[in-house]
Amino acid sequence: MKNNTISTKIRFIGILFILLMSSIIATTIHLNDKNQKDALIINIVGKQRMLTQNISKNIFYLYHNDKASYSELESSTIEFIYNLNSLKNGNNLIGISKVPTEEIAKQLYKVEILWNNFHVNINNFSKLIQKRVPDNEVTLKNIVNTIYETNTPLLNEVDTLVSMYTTYSEQKSNYVRYVQYIFALIIIFLIIYSFYQLKAV
Repeated sequence: MKNNTISTKIRFIGILFILLMSSIIATTIHLNDKNQKDALIINIVGKQRMLTQNISKNIFYLYHNDKASYSELESSTIEFIYNLNSLKNGNNLIGISKVPTEEIAKQLYKVEILWNNFHVNINNFSKLIQKRVPDNEVTLKNIVNTIYETNTPLLNEVDTLVSMYTTYSEQKSNYVRYVQYIFALIIIFLIIYSFYQLKAV
């Protein structure tokens, strides 16, 4: 009777052990998948910072060089808008979900407000620079100055957004790791308990 009880316990421990090992494997796969998606999102947010600088650089270059191409300015602007919408609403095509927390959503909203004003100046600049006449020079200069002044605040808010996404990703990874550690400790306890049960037979 005693042997049957111990045998039942060991079988139960074996099933529990398998379940815990499966959980560790599942959480590891989940963590790796999340890390890849988080890395993609952080890369996109970081690229927004680069695009902001690139847009400003192209505007200053176009302002001082009439023969410069508008294609880089246009492509950077389109990419910034595409990335901003992807971060805000998610993008199934590239495999990212929408804003994960309320705090990040608020920060993204700040970036969006600054960008909308920045974008208005980009459009106004593009219209005037392509039909450049002496009468528009003062207006054009004012727009370029405004872009210069508003570039830094936009850049700072994007930097904050990058930091928030990075912190969120690290916290999430740490949480999953803690769960893995707990599972590992339980497994160690089960192994020790099984050893004592076998020794008692």
